Amino acid sequence: MNTLIKIDLRTLRKNPYYGYREFVPGATRTSFTATELPKFFKDGINCIITEIKADPIQYFGEIIDQKLVVRCINEKPKCVSLSISREVIEVTSNNQPEYFFKYLPTKIKCEECHNSFLHTELKSDSYFDGDDDIWSNEICPICGEWHCCHIKYESVEDALKRKKVKL
Repeated sequence: MNTLIKIDLRTLRKNPYYGYREFVPGATRTSFTATELPKFFKDGINCIITEIKADPIQYFGEIIDQKLVVRCINEKPKCVSLSISREVIEVTSNNQPEYFFKYLPTKIKCEECHNSFLHTELKSDSYFDGDDDIWSNEICPICGEWHCCHIKYESVEDALKRKKVKL
């Protein structure tokens, strides 16, 4: 016979962060185009030249040191054009449960030793038998019997029906 472990309706509440969505600024990327490289552009040190085109000569690259960006803004070299972009990252709470709740402490009885205890006292364990992982969350805390009882946890949907709240 299954023993139903019910949700404590006093603790059942909607997670305010469920479905949460926000956009936050990510990395800033500064690329440049230049018809001539100023002496303070040092490839591999404060910038990376990614392409050089000839006729007319053009340099393309990424600035990797923000001090170089500041210097370009302050000195405004006519031969250099900057393009600054910022990545936008979407942050969601998809791994959050829709509801918070606790289960009511429920007395259960071991089918082996016939002792009673709260369901919260059940032990769990696993072992590898050579082929599969064998596990149990229903180990008697008194006699150590595996699968000592048959319990079923109430679903949130069923608890909401008891609470007379629609999903």
